Formats: sequence, structure tokens, C-alpha cells
Amino acid sequence: MLDTVFLIKGVNFPMLPLRLGSSDQFATVREFFGQAGYCEQAVCKRLGLGGVHEYLGLSETSSSTAPAEASDALEFLLRLFLVGNPASHDLLDGFLPKAVRESMESLELLRTDSAHPEQCYSPVVLYPVQCLYIASDRWKNPDGSSLPAGNDFVFPGIHPLTHDFLELLPQSPCDKFLDLCSGTAIAALLASKRYARRSWAVDITVRAAHFGEFNRLLNQLSNSTMMQGNLYGPVNGNRFDRIVAHPPYVPAMEPGAIYADGGEDGELITRAVVQGPLSRPNCDPQVLSSAPGQRPISANLGALALSNVRRLPDCRGPVPRHDKSPFHLNRSNLGNCRAIRVP
Repeated sequence: MLDTVFLIKGVNFPMLPLRLGSSDQFATVREFFGQAGYCEQAVCKRLGLGGVHEYLGLSETSSSTAPAEASDALEFLLRLFLVGNPASHDLLDGFLPKAVRESMESLELLRTDSAHPEQCYSPVVLYPVQCLYIASDRWKNPDGSSLPAGNDFVFPGIHPLTHDFLELLPQSPCDKFLDLCSGTAIAALLASKRYARRSWAVDITVRAAHFGEFNRLLNQLSNSTMMQGNLYGPVNGNRFDRIVAHPPYVPAMEPGAIYADGGEDGELITRAVVQGPLSRPNCDPQVLSSAPGQRPISANLGALALSNVRRLPDCRGPVPRHDKSPFHLNRSNLGNCRAIRVP
């Protein structure tokens, strides 16, 4: 695991997608999204979904069928940032005001396709979730072919498991909110937007922390801080009245996808997350974990003081998935998602 800790604030990493540009550039893009109606309600109505988390359950065909020319700005944004289709320069000029296109290019939300210089594409997926705009890694190339994912792939904020995790979190006001294994930082950003005075998001990969900072700036949230490091390391010495985590929990005999691998038994990260706050007073943490094979909760927590642990409701129901995506998780291997709460 990484030992180096970064405060991710206005720091650009040349090898990563997206650029942390100016506040004016972010504001220009954000305001255009609002004017175009690029919000979860409108996206779901256009695609016939009950929630944006259902998008990954669509088949390859049904998720990409659309007229050759977008009918309006909303459809154009859907095709470009959610479906991941390329767009010609003429199409871009037709839907994007000059200032918006320049801001998107400066933020590296748009790139010219080197194989097809007459086209542009987005190197990320970017979608509305509740009251936020969230960017994460692509899972396919602009031509629709599968895109190999690196070990530090940033898990999408529209995955059904992410949706289930967010639904389990309490919405009551809190002072200091900590989001561990944060990925896109969607939990921390929602907390800062809705009920937390301040939030912190920590992920072990620089890539995830970079995406989190981009998402923070895009949503203009000054009361959230992105950090990179190993669990509580970056915030050691601080106290939080709410700690949440959506840790990796897939059993893995050798290193692989960081967002998924939970050690040999799938519970290495979960144990570390739960053990930390047990020694911290004045905490009200939530931890989302798995219970592979329907094992009792005690099997997940090892030698922890189980009298301090009680269960939150299970996440039930099928998990819609994009079969060719690198984040495809086989539910039969994972068991049911389960949330635990440490008073």
C-alpha cells in the first residue's frame, strides 16, 4: 500500500485525465449543464430509467441507440459524456458555445481523437447524480470496444452498489464527515452539499483523489477536502462525528483492481476501517461491507468488540450491470451487501 500522503488541492498530475483549471472554467461548464437540463431527473426521463444507477443495466444496444444527430443539447451531452460517443467538430460547434467548448478543452473534458482527427471525445464519463455532477473512468473506447482498466480504475458513481451505499447513509446534520475508500468522493460531496458542515474524502490512489478534487471543483464545494493515502493516515489526529466507507471486498489472492480487492478473505480493508473508529470517542461511523456466503457479521469483524456493533438494513435485489465493463462484479461471488454501524 502507498505511504505517501497528498493533500489534493489544485495539483495537476500530467499522466492523469482531467485538468484542475480555473473557477471560471468550472463555472462555465457547470452553468451550461444546468441550462441544457443535464440533471438526473431529465436524464432518467429521456432514457426511461427510474434512477441514473439503472443505466449500467441497459444492454449495449439499448444504451447507445440514438439518432445520427442529437435533437437537443441534453441528448448531445448524454451521447458525449454518458454513452461515450465521439462527436464531430461541426456537431460540437453546433451545440457548444465557444466559451463552453474552450472551457471543456482546457479542463480536458474534450480531446481530439488521434485516430480520427475530425472527431472529439471525452476521456471520462460525466453524469448527474442527485444534486451533483460526477466524473469517473470510462469503461469503453469511443468506438465501443472494451477499454482495459488499470489497477487504479475509478469506480463509477452510478453503479447500483454505489447507489445502495448512498441510500443507507443517514441524512441528519453532522459537523465533520469522513469518507474512506472514497473513489469519486461522491459520498463526501453529497454530505457537504446537504448536511455536513465539512467533509473529507480519502482514497489510497492518486487517480481517485484527483477525480475527487475535479468533482469538488466542478460542484463548487469549498467545504470538502480531498486527500490521498491509506485509510486514516492522512487525517490522523482528527476526530469525526460521522465516518463512512464503501471498502473493496472481493477476495483476491494477488493484487489486482484496487477498488475491488479486499485481501485473501475479502475483508482486509473492512477490518481496518472498523478497527480505527472503535478507539475514537465521539464517532458515529457507518461502514458498508459484504457478507460473502451469508456468514454472520462476527465473521466479518474478527476479534472486534461485537457488543459495539449493530446491523443496518441489507441491500437486496439484483445488481444491473454492464457485462463488458471492467467493474463487472459477480454477485454470486460476493454475497449480499451489508452495512454495519459502529456507535
